Amino acid sequence: MQEFKPGDPVRIKSGPFANFISVVTEVDMARAVLIVEVEIFGRHTPVEVAFSEADKVPPPPYKPPIMNLN
Repeated sequence: MQEFKPGDPVRIKSGPFANFISVVTEVDMARAVLIVEVEIFGRHTPVEVAFSEADKVPPPPYKPPIMNLN
């Protein structure tokens, strides 16, 4: 099972928000649910999602800054 923490980006796998990318705001271990913020019509709305309905989104690959040594 994946471990989630507040601030983690996740992709919702099923339901009305399937394929939405959102951010975890709360983790309820007792009920095995996440509270995530979904943007709907330009507003951030808290949505409850079961652990099994979310996948962590991997961070983008690190690209070091280009340094000009001239």
